[in-house]
Amino acid sequence: SGLLSIKLENFKMLRFVVIAALLAAATALPAPFENPANKNCGADQWVGCSVAVIGCISQCKQGFQDCATCLGSQFPTCCPCLEDVGLKIPCEPNATVVTKQDFESGNVDVKSLIKKHEGVRSCVYVDTTGHKTIGVGYNLDQSGARQEIESIGADFDSVYSGKTCLSNSQIDKLFDVTLGVAERGAQSVLGSHWGSLCESVQAVMIDMTFNLGQAGLGSFNTFLGMVEDKDWSDASSDLQGTLWCRQVGGRCTEDSGIIRSGC
Repeated sequence: SGLLSIKLENFKMLRFVVIAALLAAATALPAPFENPANKNCGADQWVGCSVAVIGCISQCKQGFQDCATCLGSQFPTCCPCLEDVGLKIPCEPNATVVTKQDFESGNVDVKSLIKKHEGVRSCVYVDTTGHKTIGVGYNLDQSGARQEIESIGADFDSVYSGKTCLSNSQIDKLFDVTLGVAERGAQSVLGSHWGSLCESVQAVMIDMTFNLGQAGLGSFNTFLGMVEDKDWSDASSDLQGTLWCRQVGGRCTEDSGIIRSGC
C-alpha cells in the first residue's frame, strides 16, 4: 500500500510538471498564434500556412534562400506570415526551388545550384565555422589558398585582410578550380556508378562534395548505397535524417528533393 502511494504521488508530480511545461510553452508563443487575423497574416491565410511556417522557422532564421527553399511553392503565399512569428524575410514572389525538371529543361546546372547554396561574395567574410571565406564558399584558411588566390591575379594578404575584393572574373576562375575538385571527388566516391546517374543527381553529389569534401560525401555509406541501387525515395529519406541535413537546412531540403525525383 505504501509503495502504491509513492508511485501515485510520483505520477501526480510528473503530470504536474508536464502540464506546467505545456502552459509555459503556450504562453511563450508569439501573438499571431493567438489571433493571426489581426496581424500580417489573415485568419484564412494562417490556416493554410501555419504548419509550413512553424516547420520552417529554423531555416528562415538562416536567411531568405534557406527560407524560400524550405517553404517551396508555399513561399509566395506564406511569406507574410513569417513576420507574425518574429521573422523579417523579403517576400519575393518569384522565389523558386530548384527541381529535377529545371536540369532537364536546361534552366539550371551544377554551377548555379552551388552558387545558390553557397552565395557569391566578392569581399572576405567569416563563415559559420569561423573561417575567412570569399567568392563561392572559398575557404581562405585552407591549405594552398595563398597559391590559388595569387594564381587568379589577386594579392592574398590584401584579400584576406579585407582591403581588396575579387572581381567577377576572379571569382569565376576560383570557382572553376574548386568546382573541378568537387566534381572529381564525387566521381571518385561513386566510381563506376557515376556514369549511370542523371545530371540532376550528379549535381547533388557534386554540391554535397563541395560542402563536405570527398571524405565527407564518402562517409554517407547508407545513402550512397541507396543512390547506387537507384532507391530514390529511401535515399532521400536517409539524407534528411542526417546531422548534415540538420546543419545546412534548406540546402539539404533542396538536394534531397532532387534525389527523391531520381533519374
